[in-house]
Amino acid sequence: MGKLERSIELLKETASKHDAVSVGLSGGKDSLVTLALCLRYFKRVEPFFMQLVPGIEFERQMLESALSQFPGLKLTVVTHWALRWHLENGIFCRATRRLPPELTQGELWQVARAKTKCPITAVGYKRSDDPARRKEMIRTKHMTDRIYPIAEWSNRDVVEFCEANSIVIPDTGNQVGFGIDTNPARVCWLYDNHPGDFERLAEWFPFIRASVARRRIYGETRKVRTYKAG
Repeated sequence: MGKLERSIELLKETASKHDAVSVGLSGGKDSLVTLALCLRYFKRVEPFFMQLVPGIEFERQMLESALSQFPGLKLTVVTHWALRWHLENGIFCRATRRLPPELTQGELWQVARAKTKCPITAVGYKRSDDPARRKEMIRTKHMTDRIYPIAEWSNRDVVEFCEANSIVIPDTGNQVGFGIDTNPARVCWLYDNHPGDFERLAEWFPFIRASVARRRIYGETRKVRTYKAG
């Protein structure tokens, strides 16, 4: 049995138990493939997006472009767990005690399920993504509130599925990945390409301006992880 067939088997089995599924959407190819697969087998599919801060126009346009391929779907937005981590630890901002609720990623998925009245979550995690994500998938493999339909796929498998099914990955021009966070490379990209969104992010994290200043002094910054994987 091939990878696609195993994914279909998982989805059919899950859909036989649950009519509805909430699907994590980032706008990237993995989440789009997961969304497309779920639409084949579930009666109701509800995409959700975890945002770090509200009001980022680049993210809104990217998600609208992604969802335009799947008419009729409404996006639910929840606050990313990393917002509290940033504010509590003073990451690119002054630490504060005025914090959002402390929720893990799994608990935020639960929030999304509650908002959409879905009993289960599907996300486009792959074992080949990175060690932290692979560890998380192993740790949660027996949980019945989530599924990873493309867990065994490679990036090539995902791209080939997109090509075969005319799934278009939004052209964001962002060479450092989808979504916005305080990663110095993403911050500099946002500064160059979406200055309004940079200023919006800086309202929450004023010290991201240091990333732009550092690039000006020392040259291009490399992509680094700025918050723990979850």
